[in-house]
Amino acid sequence: IMKTQRADGIACVAARWGEAPDKVTAENIPRFQTNIHYCEAVNNLSAQVFSSYPEVWVTDASGEEDASLTELVRKQFASLDCFEKMQFVLADVYGYGASLFSVGIGRIDGQYAITEIRHLPCMSFAFLPRGASLNVNIVNPLLPGVIVNENGEVEVWQTNLQTLSQKRLSNVTIVRFPGSPAPSGSAYMYPVYHIISLLEYANKAKMQQLNRVGVPVLLPKVSDSVDGSDLAYLDRWARQFVRGWGKDSVGLVPPGIEFPALNFRENTLARDAEEQWVSWIHSYMNPMRQMQSTGGLGTSDAGRMEMFAGFVTSRQVLCESWLEKAFEKVLEYNGYEGYSVHIQLKRPSVDRAAVRLSYLQEMHDVMTAEERRNNATDILELKENTPSLLAEL
Repeated sequence: IMKTQRADGIACVAARWGEAPDKVTAENIPRFQTNIHYCEAVNNLSAQVFSSYPEVWVTDASGEEDASLTELVRKQFASLDCFEKMQFVLADVYGYGASLFSVGIGRIDGQYAITEIRHLPCMSFAFLPRGASLNVNIVNPLLPGVIVNENGEVEVWQTNLQTLSQKRLSNVTIVRFPGSPAPSGSAYMYPVYHIISLLEYANKAKMQQLNRVGVPVLLPKVSDSVDGSDLAYLDRWARQFVRGWGKDSVGLVPPGIEFPALNFRENTLARDAEEQWVSWIHSYMNPMRQMQSTGGLGTSDAGRMEMFAGFVTSRQVLCESWLEKAFEKVLEYNGYEGYSVHIQLKRPSVDRAAVRLSYLQEMHDVMTAEERRNNATDILELKENTPSLLAEL
């Protein structure tokens, strides 16, 4: 005897809920760099580093300024748009880990001179050279076009982003943070990219929540009393409803379709997480935030300003030193041995008097006079504490 039975269970159609945050890859970097929090952090730093046009001068082997060579290098510096090239360095090193240039040198009026400084976009080094051996070493995952081959030699491969053709370059200057992995460095903003990816993920969740304010979540359910051919029709209707449901939807609901109550409330998890992640970005970009005003030695406002001035100066030196070496090479080619080229951006000003007073005030109650002198010699710019100096005092 054949037994009949009805289908059991709830036929409920649900939408696809979420996506994973994007991975940090070379292809995703340009999109991450358009994030408003990234732009704000980098632009604020750039305004501090490049607050004015740099000073340029040349000194001879004895340290005296050479007026004629100074005037010549200043003209070349301006004609080659070197101030703009210096700003490329900060953006590239922060974003990708290294900045790449090709410096052309030729003879002009019988003298060697820099004819061109060509900035090479980092994105054109975001592809591993085709046919590369499995034994090559990729130091920087954001610049896989810069490799170290089996013989320990550095190879730089650039990709034409229009034709995807590749070419190995021989005349390349790579600028990176001192101490970062050679040859292609490490992106200072790499940890920030992970946070930006999470921010984009959280923003999608917030947009979904915003849409649900006007369009509540409705999950159609086929009534248990429906069977036969009606079941197939209502199943198709429910699937179409889920795909097309929105704030502009209107229509009749066929018999046999129910909308069960969904007992959940929207939470603020995405918003709270976003606020935390944004604070991490700005804390990472601003070293002064790591120094809390706890009253300890060196944590005064003046001390924090001195620390920030040192931080900005280190970024300025990064943008200056490679250009100084390029111009010095040309001077050497022309027979000027021992000559130095100086390119200096405007250094952040710090009120040294306020720093000194702050240190003296904070050390006054915990050190003797001799201890204060021994511990603050550099800060107060005093002579070394020698027996002869003590006798003179």
